[in-house]
Amino acid sequence: MDQPLGFTLPNEPGPRVAAAGRALRVIGHVHSEAEFLIGEDTEDATVWVLDVADGALHPLNRDRDRTARFLEAFGEYLRDGPPAAAPMVLDARQAAERLALLRAGKVAPCAPARPAVSHRVRLGRLLEALEGADPEAAAASWWSGPIEQAKDDLL
Repeated sequence: MDQPLGFTLPNEPGPRVAAAGRALRVIGHVHSEAEFLIGEDTEDATVWVLDVADGALHPLNRDRDRTARFLEAFGEYLRDGPPAAAPMVLDARQAAERLALLRAGKVAPCAPARPAVSHRVRLGRLLEALEGADPEAAAASWWSGPIEQAKDDLL
């Protein structure tokens, strides 16, 4: 099943791989299988991100359940935010017309279908959920990048 942040965690585990002295069972990937694999340690059930390019391992969570809880928290954070703007492709004539309307003050923004929850509230909920799910992973792990992006309102 697809999750936020480019994660894919299928229901069926994949092959086993060895990396940095750990035996991992592949349980998913981030973005693509050619970029980052998600592996569960076969001995202690910890979850790791394996960088396919250089073989580096980065800690994710203490177990798959906590990884799922992190993804749920990020999913809620993203769902409650402002809707993403649809991509717009214009030719030169259309762009000039739109710019003229904008300069004339005749372009009004469309109201969103649902109001977004403020960033401060969403971030507070996210950090609380992550801390409750796996405090060590929230403090120092692969998650530090997405957490920092959320703090800076870049997701």
